[in-house]
Amino acid sequence: MAEKMRQSMSILLSTTFDLSTRARALEDEVARNRRAVRARDRVIAELQERARLADVLLHLASRHQAVRDELGTLEEKLHNAAENAARWEQQVVRVRQDCVQWKSLYEVRRNEVRFTSSVYDDRKRRYTIKSCGKTLRL
Repeated sequence: MAEKMRQSMSILLSTTFDLSTRARALEDEVARNRRAVRARDRVIAELQERARLADVLLHLASRHQAVRDELGTLEEKLHNAAENAARWEQQVVRVRQDCVQWKSLYEVRRNEVRFTSSVYDDRKRRYTIKSCGKTLRL
């Protein structure tokens, strides 16, 4: 009976040792799996951050393109405004020249100013005035 008891104890010790070895192996595997899960979670978080940054970059790129388009529009408007200003300046010069002509006509013929005809041409949008043998087109 003592022999059976020893055999039973030996089997029990061997089984306990096997079970404890397996338990340690399982604990090690669980620890490795936890580390792997944490590493996977870190990688997922990094990928999410990269995706967020990619979205931000796409938004910035679209805003950059919109700003470039707006800049092009503003440059075109500025160019048109400069052309308009040049045309207005030319008109101002013409009006000043007309004023000089009127002044000289008035001073030369101050007492003799009699208009013999005054005609407005709608197509050309200007007046033709004849006075004392001179013709003035405005």
